[in-house]
Amino acid sequence: MTARAQAAGRRHRQHRQMSPARWIVAPLLVLVVGAILFAMVGTATLDSIEERSIGEGRIWSKAVEHLVLMGISSAVALALAVPAGILVTRPRFRFLKPLLLGIANLGQAMPSLAFLALVFLLVGIGFLPAILALVAYAILPILRNTIAGIESVDPAIKEAALGMGLSKWQILLRMELPLAFPVMFAGIRTATVINVGTAALATFIAGGGLGDIIREGMALNRSIVFYTGGITTALLAITIDWIGEIVEARVSPPTR
Repeated sequence: MTARAQAAGRRHRQHRQMSPARWIVAPLLVLVVGAILFAMVGTATLDSIEERSIGEGRIWSKAVEHLVLMGISSAVALALAVPAGILVTRPRFRFLKPLLLGIANLGQAMPSLAFLALVFLLVGIGFLPAILALVAYAILPILRNTIAGIESVDPAIKEAALGMGLSKWQILLRMELPLAFPVMFAGIRTATVINVGTAALATFIAGGGLGDIIREGMALNRSIVFYTGGITTALLAITIDWIGEIVEARVSPPTR
């Protein structure tokens, strides 16, 4: 048991290590591309339509809306998927696993626009329907990785913990969740980045966000507006993923 735990700890510590290049490349890319983009927008001669779409701080306000959409939907998905994933790994509730995974798969089985159209028909338009759609898209990666992470814990470790007198709750909190954390957090990062991109489609049900700028650029045939919204969304996704990588490296508990 000791040798296996030490091996798991070495693998976990290796997972947490990040080379200096990985710390630097993402923020450098965001800063350089962002500076070029906003310099171009700032120095370009915008007509009245373009000025209404990307002028006077509208990019920042729409980016904040986008972050709110992503943040709330990811938090709700996390609050639903992690407890559900833990529940179906308990022997008594394993029979629920195919059902919950099947329900979670529905969110990503349909094309994004088709799913948003379905949400529009069932709930209507606005901020809350957009949140519901994004939650449905984010649940599957978190749920699947939570289940996979907990099920990957060596049964010998749990048996040894039982032999030491630990309760099932103590084993879950002290053994299973810490060991499963890297796999679980990978699902959380995936869901968050997916939500950044999918949130751009919330504009079609009046959900707000950077998708409004992209849609306006397409509808008005203004390339500078379209590219500004699209590039800003991509830079936001890169930044969120980079922050997630830092958080994972910092908060992953050491394994002994």
